Amino acid sequence: MNRIQIDAPCKVNLSLDIVGKLPNGYHETDMVMQTVSLCDTIFLQLQSGSGQIQMSCRFEPDNGNALSCGEDNIAVRCARAFFRESGCAMEGHDLSIQLVKRIPMMAGLGGGSADGAAVLSGLNLLTGTNLPLEQLEKIALPCGADIPFCLRGGTLRGVLNNLDYLEQLGVNCLYLNPIFVAGAYHKYDTLDYFHVDPALGTDDDLRAYFEDTYYDFDYVLSSLSYKEDTELTGEEGESSEMTEEEANARRELFEGYAEKINAGEMTMEEAAEDFASVISSEDEELTHQLIDGAYIDSYFPDDVRAALDEMADGEVRTLEVSTLSDGILLLQKNAISDAYDTFLETESNRDTLLVGLKSDEFAASVESGCDALEGVTFNDEAISTYKVSEFYTFTPSSSSSAS
Repeated sequence: MNRIQIDAPCKVNLSLDIVGKLPNGYHETDMVMQTVSLCDTIFLQLQSGSGQIQMSCRFEPDNGNALSCGEDNIAVRCARAFFRESGCAMEGHDLSIQLVKRIPMMAGLGGGSADGAAVLSGLNLLTGTNLPLEQLEKIALPCGADIPFCLRGGTLRGVLNNLDYLEQLGVNCLYLNPIFVAGAYHKYDTLDYFHVDPALGTDDDLRAYFEDTYYDFDYVLSSLSYKEDTELTGEEGESSEMTEEEANARRELFEGYAEKINAGEMTMEEAAEDFASVISSEDEELTHQLIDGAYIDSYFPDDVRAALDEMADGEVRTLEVSTLSDGILLLQKNAISDAYDTFLETESNRDTLLVGLKSDEFAASVESGCDALEGVTFNDEAISTYKVSEFYTFTPSSSSSAS
C-alpha cells in the first residue's frame, strides 16, 4: 500500500472555561470538544524520490479562498515531525499530500488541526510504523495544541455526562460503528482488521473480550453404549451394543490416558493415535474446537462448558456425557490466550469477533427497552394494508411447475 485516504473531521467546543494563566502568557483552559461529521479529506501517497513533501489543495465548494501549501502548513509540519520523530526514514521517497478542504477556515472548527491529525494517522498506517496513539500525540503536540484531541476524536471528558443526557431524552440503545482502524470517520472503510481504532478503544479490549468469551479445547469421544463400526468383525450374530464389561474397559482406557497426559507421560495426539489403533480406525480421532462459549451448549452436552470453566489450562479429564447415547470424552483445555493471534488471521473470524463484542449488550438493551414499553397497541388496519408483493417479487424458473 503506497496511497491512503483519510477523513479529517472538525470539532466544536461544547464548553470552555479559563482556569488559569501559563508562564508563557497563554491561558490554561478546560474544554469539552466534540468531533462532527463535517470533514476535510486527505490523500497521502509515497513514491520514489529525494525526500520532498509536495502539497496541493482544492476547496469544496470552490469559494475563491487560498491556502498556503508550503512548509508553514500544519499538515506539512506534521508530516515532517512524523518522519523526524518516528524513526521511519523518508530517504528515497517523496510524499504527496492532497487536501480536499470543506471545513471553513478561521472558524474555530479546528480544520488545520484535523488535517494534521489525519496526516499523522495516515502516515502511521501507510508506512506500517504502527506507533501507539500516545506516541503520536507526543509528536503532534508541538505542531498544535488541538491535534492530540483530533487524533482521538469523539468527546473528551464529556462522554459520561452526555450518556446521562441521552438517557434523560429516552435513548436506551446506542448503535456502534465498526471499531477497527479506518480511514473515514464512520469506520466502515476498514483499513486494518488487526487493530482497534485508537479513537474507539484498544487492542487489549478486543483481546479481553475474546479470552472471556471463547474456549479452546481438544477432545476424543467414544460411545459407552455401542461399539465403533471399525471394532465389528462381521461375524454372524455379533452385537454392536457394548456389554457393561466393555464399557468399563473403555472408561479405564480413557482414565488411563488422562492420568498419563496430566503426568506428562503422553500427549493428546498420542492418546488419540493409541485409541485409533484400539478400535482399528484409520480416521483422525482427535478433534480441536475454538468456539464462542455461547455456542458450546448448542453443540455439546451441558456438562462440557461447566467442566471447561473448572479446568486449568493444559488439564485433561474424562467426562461422561449423554447425547443420543451414553459416551465418554477425553477432554483437554487449551490456553485461550495462545489462540488469539491465530484466530485473527482469518477475516471472517475477525468480523465474527467484532460483531460479538457488543451483540450481547445490544440485545440486552433492546430487550430491556421493549420490556419497559407500556400501552403499546398494534395498528391492525395499517398492518392489513401491507403487501409483500409491492416490495418483493418472485418469478419461477422455466423448470418450475405449479401443483
